[in-house]
Amino acid sequence: MPTHPGYFANARGQLLGPRGRVLKPMAAQKGHLYVLVPPPRRPRKLFVHRAVLLAHVGPPNDPAMECRHLDGNPGNNSLSNLAWGTKVENMRDKARHGTERRGEAKPGARLTVDEAHAIREDSRSSRTVAAAYGVSHTTVISIRRGLLWRGL
Repeated sequence: MPTHPGYFANARGQLLGPRGRVLKPMAAQKGHLYVLVPPPRRPRKLFVHRAVLLAHVGPPNDPAMECRHLDGNPGNNSLSNLAWGTKVENMRDKARHGTERRGEAKPGARLTVDEAHAIREDSRSSRTVAAAYGVSHTTVISIRRGLLWRGL
């Protein structure tokens, strides 16, 4: 089954061009491999993991489904390591593999572990503490209740 007109994916996770040559993939920021496919107007990224699943399993039942790497390695695009799944399943995989960003490592995190610990110990009102740390008072309440920064 073609993944894109003239392009095919083999079971080893390699994408083949129109003439049967293995295309050399490039690595995206998070380690997923992709190739540039020249459509009629401008090149677009075709992720290898998605191409392998489309070629060997077919399209997902639901358009919202994502490609899951079962071993947590975004560079391993072999068919035995890939499956269609929901966003929730993909997030559970990340937690199981230990690749989910938490705390300070999350993009856009405003607090450090020490600040979150200090907020939990601070006895002032949530609005006062929130103003001191530049976060909302609901964030302070969530930290104190253990809904955010649970690992403290």
